[in-house]
Amino acid sequence: MLKIVVQNSISKVVLLDVVQNVQTGVFVPLHLNRIKLPDDLIRPHEVPEGFESYYLKEAPPRPPSSLPPPGSITLETNLSTFLGSGRTGIVYSLENAILSDPAQFSPELVFKFARLHRCADLHREAWFYEEMECLQGVAIPRCYGLFEAEIPSGCELLLPENQTLVNNPDSKDAQVDQVVHPLITELRSTRNKLCILVEERLGGRLPIGSPFSPEVREDLNTLFAEIGPLGILNENDIRHANILQAPACPPGLPSLVSPFTFRTHGWRMIDFEMAAKTQDTPATLNHGHQEYLQLTLYNLERGYVCDLGGSD
Repeated sequence: MLKIVVQNSISKVVLLDVVQNVQTGVFVPLHLNRIKLPDDLIRPHEVPEGFESYYLKEAPPRPPSSLPPPGSITLETNLSTFLGSGRTGIVYSLENAILSDPAQFSPELVFKFARLHRCADLHREAWFYEEMECLQGVAIPRCYGLFEAEIPSGCELLLPENQTLVNNPDSKDAQVDQVVHPLITELRSTRNKLCILVEERLGGRLPIGSPFSPEVREDLNTLFAEIGPLGILNENDIRHANILQAPACPPGLPSLVSPFTFRTHGWRMIDFEMAAKTQDTPATLNHGHQEYLQLTLYNLERGYVCDLGGSD
């Protein structure tokens, strides 16, 4: 019987059709290794002096991981369809994906490529996926790791459908962290690394121009309440493009029951590169998230997209 690949099973990704030798025109397989992120990459926001009574005494700790010891599987693949892009990255589906262990299989995956000047943002997002492991498959996608490689000298990146990882490289970095980790500082100036985040593929977006049923509204309202018990603030990325349907099962993996609300959701929230770890109470966080969510839903029902949150 085939085993399902768990989120820490893949240790290496080999991209077959992305890096081309400029002189010979031959594609060079690029080996990207999984990155182990520092536990303190993101540090909780400090509580304003004089307002301590409104906050938790400390930020909620990361729940213990339920994953087995890390695996050593290699995922070798070509890129397929361009699925979308934003401030931080570009997302592709995969084609001819092969795992080095034939006894295991994975759900359909997508790669999120960091723009060459946004590797720091993708590291931040990967850290939050690790912080929210207990909500993967519940309220957020299952995440299979952050992978990185240096672009070989004399080679260039060629992404399908003429996409590029260079986009307004002089734009200002989002300043989310009060205390910036040295790795983030280093990555802000990096331009020769390819960073990808591997996630399960989700479904479509919320419809535009039609009323949402009470069931969908209830699902979304409780969906955004899920991250509050972990002390995570993500107002900046609540928008239409960042709310996707859960994957159909089959072929995707089934939705899991929330450890906090004991609900099963039909939707997922994505994009956490501008999130923050806080000592805010779950009620405070949910109030802020609901303000952004309700405005997003209000506009969608009236036929247009107008989000309070930032772009990808």
